[in-house]
Amino acid sequence: LAARYARWFPEPAPAASSSDLPRPGTKERDDIDAACCALASVAEVVALLGGSPIARQADAIELLERLLPSARLTPARYRAVLRDHPGALATSLRALRDAVDGRT
Repeated sequence: LAARYARWFPEPAPAASSSDLPRPGTKERDDIDAACCALASVAEVVALLGGSPIARQADAIELLERLLPSARLTPARYRAVLRDHPGALATSLRALRDAVDGRT
């Protein structure tokens, strides 16, 4: 479970500045925005559900897997966004990891 969690929600990189992001309206920016929204949704639900840290990790993975199609992201595209724009997702990843760790 820990390996799957780390793969879906890696340790956040330093946050990107707005000048480092692709222009609004591009496919790349839309994917970043969709991933951020999905991560924020998962963080909110996990914080509300509570439970042990292990249960919250499992819940976070399951929720993200269910939300990606609604966000019009495949798992491969989500991972590409993580790889290509880690700073753009840093704030969302930190919020999710805090919720899973019970720090919210």
